[in-house]
Amino acid sequence: MRKAVLLILCLIVFAGCSKVTPTADTLNFIGETENWKVELIQTVPIPQNPPEKMSSHKLIVQYKGIPTNLGLVKYEYKIRGESGSGEAHADNNGYVTKGGVAGNIHLLEKDETVTVTVQWDDKKEEIELRYPKSK
Repeated sequence: MRKAVLLILCLIVFAGCSKVTPTADTLNFIGETENWKVELIQTVPIPQNPPEKMSSHKLIVQYKGIPTNLGLVKYEYKIRGESGSGEAHADNNGYVTKGGVAGNIHLLEKDETVTVTVQWDDKKEEIELRYPKSK
C-alpha cells in the first residue's frame, strides 16, 4: 500500500514538473464584407532560429453566399510593401483558396492591417484584415 501511495505521489510530482513547449505562435487577421470572409493566418516558429522574425502565412478566402455560378474569382493581398495575387473557382463550401500566401514574409504585428481585394462577376470588394482586439 505504501509503495502504491509513493508511486502516485511521484507521478503527480513528475507530471507537475513537465512542461510542454509550444513550437509556433499563431496570429489570425480577420475581415469580412457583405459577400466575403477573409482570414490571414500567420504562424511564427518558436523559438526563432535564426532570429530573423520570419513567418509563414496562409490566406483563406470564403464566399458567404451560395457559390453556384460564382465564376472565376481573383484576389490580391497587400502586406506592407509586399503583394501577391491568385485566382480560382470556389469549391462547394464557398472557399476560393486555402493555399499559402508568400511562404516567408516579415513578421506582422497585431496593430497592422492587411488589405485583400476580391473580384468576381464584374464586382469588386476590398477587405481590411485586422487582428481582433481582446474583449
